[in-house]
Amino acid sequence: MNANLRLEIGNPGRLALPGVTVVFMCVMFGLPGIMLVATTWSMLGEYPVLLPLVWLGAAFPVLAVYVLKRLMARYRLRLFDDGAVELDFPFRSVRIGRDELAAIRRRGAYVSQGNVQRSWIEFISPGNSALATLPGNTFTTEDLERFFAALRGTNPAVAVEV
Repeated sequence: MNANLRLEIGNPGRLALPGVTVVFMCVMFGLPGIMLVATTWSMLGEYPVLLPLVWLGAAFPVLAVYVLKRLMARYRLRLFDDGAVELDFPFRSVRIGRDELAAIRRRGAYVSQGNVQRSWIEFISPGNSALATLPGNTFTTEDLERFFAALRGTNPAVAVEV
């Protein structure tokens, strides 16, 4: 299947969330464990086996966030010579054939309460329904431009509206 692969771009390892949200999650899940270690460090001599186990248990939430961050950062976009597009999401893959893809649109919404701009990229069928949707900040702008340029070369019928 990789014999006719024309272009493949992968997520650079970041979550499809704003950076502020990721930092907030790490602080909120990591700070209690750090505070526990700091406040119980002097008792290590009294409980040399129990305290390291408790500290390890206290580190579980931040470790879970790290594992989820790595897992949810698995996005990949592939373009094949025949014009087909394959999108890999964290838990599934979608392959869109050349004739099934009519347009690619970037949509956006402004959330005023959080002062956040959220965007997503939709892969649209000829019947104007969304076949797949990617978060807008999953890939870098340069990677997306390379993908769109290669897509125009293999499947010029696709309208790229970004």
